[in-house]
Amino acid sequence: MPDAHHIEIDDVLTKLATSDSPKLVFASFPGAWTPTCAEAHAPGFLKDLEQLKAKKVGAVIFLAFNDAFVMNAWGRFDQGVREEVRQHP
Repeated sequence: MPDAHHIEIDDVLTKLATSDSPKLVFASFPGAWTPTCAEAHAPGFLKDLEQLKAKKVGAVIFLAFNDAFVMNAWGRFDQGVREEVRQHP
């Protein structure tokens, strides 16, 4: 059974292509738990989700160069927007 917090990239692209919010933002991070990424970059995007939605952004994708175990832990870290966060397996 698929985890409700996991996504498939193809599903995101299909949803965006058929929605009123077709824009996609990619944000790349050098390391998931590095101080700048974990304390400034990612929280900034998450804090501004409503502003991004107002600009027709339908999804924000974070890319980081870590192994799957680190990314899984980082994706499960609750930054107050848990219902908005989905992970690619």
